[in-house]
Amino acid sequence: MHGSRVSWDKFDRILMAPRLPFPDEPAVNYLVRTQPGRRDSVMLAVDEHMQSSNPDRMIEWTRTLTYLKNLSYIADRNMGIFLVAITLMLIAITCIGVYGLATFNVGTRAKQIGTRRALGRSVRTSFATS
Repeated sequence: MHGSRVSWDKFDRILMAPRLPFPDEPAVNYLVRTQPGRRDSVMLAVDEHMQSSNPDRMIEWTRTLTYLKNLSYIADRNMGIFLVAITLMLIAITCIGVYGLATFNVGTRAKQIGTRRALGRSVRTSFATS
């Protein structure tokens, strides 16, 4: 199976073996495999059975491997969103710059045409001699 830490060099070499907790680590992790589509109901049944079999047991959390996988990729996802936002802002700034240059050039050309017409040139020759 695949591990939950994406950047680990042994990502595809994971084995989960049952073990007794160490004295300084009084926790036990369980991995339950279910049939497709029965995950949520089995998670509830396992929680209820574990709690009823030993009332002194504390179940800290129950999570799916999908949740842990998504948690592993959250930094990559956030970086992707950040880079897309920066790219869109740069494209918007570039579009504003191109619009500004086009407006400036059209305004300059309009002044040149107006000056040439005031000096007596026709519209046809004003466009042809530029």
